Amino acid sequence: MSDKKKEVVKKTVLEVISDESKWCHDGGYANDKFGETIGACTPDAICWCIMGAIYNQEFSSSEIDSKVLLLDKAIADFTGRPAKELTMSIFEFNDADDTTYEMICEVVESAGV
Repeated sequence: MSDKKKEVVKKTVLEVISDESKWCHDGGYANDKFGETIGACTPDAICWCIMGAIYNQEFSSSEIDSKVLLLDKAIADFTGRPAKELTMSIFEFNDADDTTYEMICEVVESAGV
């Protein structure tokens, strides 16, 4: 038996929200099969927002901070506003009525998270 710890391979955001049914945009980090808002790491979660998909993978605080900065820049680039003037947070972008799953994918791919 090996003394090595089992390596945990973390998923990217788009691996967690791999199709539109796994993306939520109603103000919570994650939803269960009944549409109720629950924690991103809860086993009953079946869909996540962008941030919930990051929290779901239990990244360290520094990894989360890095991903947030990349997402902020990608949202600024996508919306055409300089990051320093960005008035839309990751949550606001994710939950905006006019944000589509395709837009989410484009921003997440651009951010590389």
